[in-house]
Amino acid sequence: MQETITQETISQETISQETISQETISQEDILQETITIIADEFPKPFSITKWLVLSSCFFLIPATYALKNKIYIYGGLSVSTTICSINHWRCAEYGIRRNVDRFIAIVAFFIYVPTGLFIFPIYLSAITLSTIIVSFVISNYLSKNHYPYFVFVHMIFHASVAITKIFVIYYLLNITNCKEFINVQNV
Repeated sequence: MQETITQETISQETISQETISQETISQEDILQETITIIADEFPKPFSITKWLVLSSCFFLIPATYALKNKIYIYGGLSVSTTICSINHWRCAEYGIRRNVDRFIAIVAFFIYVPTGLFIFPIYLSAITLSTIIVSFVISNYLSKNHYPYFVFVHMIFHASVAITKIFVIYYLLNITNCKEFINVQNV
């Protein structure tokens, strides 16, 4: 009788260990699938890109600063960048929204950066431009190599772009030649 109980107990323990290991494997598989979904280049799930939608709003700070000071080109460009970036990251996938976002970002880059390089002290130009480029390159590398943490580096990229835009507007407002240029445009 004792042998029968022992064999039953062993059989039950074996079955429960197999069940537990199958459950563990199932949970690990689910976790792996989730990581794969997050890391695939496109489409990105909103649970991840919501942070990039938020950081796209950083561009509204220099937009407000520029528009308040009647620098409409830079303010309008920052508003456009914000709208296109939010529109892309709300449902990040290949397509027209992504292409428009990239186009507007490139236009903004080629308007803001030369202005900054022209009016910034050399150390500020080096710091702002290198921060933008390095954070962009690292973000792209992490995204293409399936690291879900690319989001945080891309948020740093958004923040560094917004800060650089604020510096450009500040220097435009505080350099004598630029003040004259702005006043001529506003007449």
